[in-house]
Formats: sequence, C-alpha cells, structure tokens
Amino acid sequence: MGHGRMGRLNDSLVVHAVSGDTNALGELLRTCGPIVRLKISGRIPPRWRSLISVDDVLQQTYADAFRGIQQFKSKTITAFVSWLTSLARCNILDAVKAFTAEKRGGRRGRVRSLRNGSSFGEPLAGLTSGSTPSRCVSKKEDQRALRRAIKRLPQAYRCVIELCDLDGQEVSHAAKVLGRSSGAVHMLRARAYVRLRELLSAGDFSAARA
Repeated sequence: MGHGRMGRLNDSLVVHAVSGDTNALGELLRTCGPIVRLKISGRIPPRWRSLISVDDVLQQTYADAFRGIQQFKSKTITAFVSWLTSLARCNILDAVKAFTAEKRGGRRGRVRSLRNGSSFGEPLAGLTSGSTPSRCVSKKEDQRALRRAIKRLPQAYRCVIELCDLDGQEVSHAAKVLGRSSGAVHMLRARAYVRLRELLSAGDFSAARA
C-alpha cells in the first residue's frame, strides 16, 4: 500500500521540500512514513520494546527531517525514503545506547544540580572538547559558551537538557514532565547534543533552529 501511494508522487515534491516548502515535506512524510515504519519494524531490540516504540522513533525522525531537509542532496523520492529510514535507524541506536548506558550506571557522571553555576558533568561537558574556535579557551569560557548555546536551543531540546543535565533528573521524570516516553526523551536528548555541537563548532549562539 505504501509503495502504491509513493508511486503517485513525483520527484518534484522532493525538490519543493528541499527548497523550504513545508507542505511538500509534510506530504512526503505522510506518504513515505508507512514505508519507513515497515523498514524499521523489528529493529528495536526485544528487551527495549517496552520503552521505545516505533511511533516514538518516527516522531523524532520527522522532527529531524524538518530540521535537516535543506541539507538533503538528492532529488528523488527513493533517495528520500532511504534518508528517512537512515534517520530512523540512527534514532533507534541513540535510544538503545542511552538505555544501555543508563543501565550500566551512566548517570554517575551527572551532578546534582548546575543551576548555581557549578561545573558541567559528563556527558554535557564533553561537548566543549575541541569544539570551541580557539584552542586556548579556558574551562570557564567553555562553560559560558555552552550555557549560551543551551539558551539558544529550540524549546524541546532546551527542556530536556535542563531537566536531565542541569537539574540532574532521571529520564523517567523528564518523560513525565514532557509528556513523552523515556525512549522519546533519550532520542530528543541525543538530537539536542548534536545541535549543541553544531552551535559550539560554529561559534554561533545567535540562533538555533528546531
């Protein structure tokens, strides 16, 4: 059924989406989403299926697509489906890695609270390593840059960083606050880290897109 629907589209829809037409991108996601769902079904390891749903993965993947569509280089629907599937598989891996680290005690590197200006704990502090424009920047300058970058994150990204990294809350608590599953929060946090790295690498804290 999905392939039949896709067959009714033409590649010009991809061109419009890449050029910034959100209606075209929405139509692509509505049409190609069921195909991607089939491709990733069974990709979530059995032990994590109670925590990560396919719907969680697709929701984050669609958000990634809206944010990254202008960097998509190809102009065919077939390539778009492959790209979307790749994003979805990466989101699954991100969530599984996060759950595995949490199970092994990955939260030990997090501090109690960073609201008082104390040093960042891992993994957030690692984002500044080698990412600032000057190699001579002090640790305090790194921290100030990271705080400015966090303030420029899209709201959903900023909220998950504030809850999990600044307040040191458990992912399960953040999930309740944000009205998402734990798997969705882990994927959202991974995307927030990616965006922070981009901002720090560019030295640009004036804007951040979702």
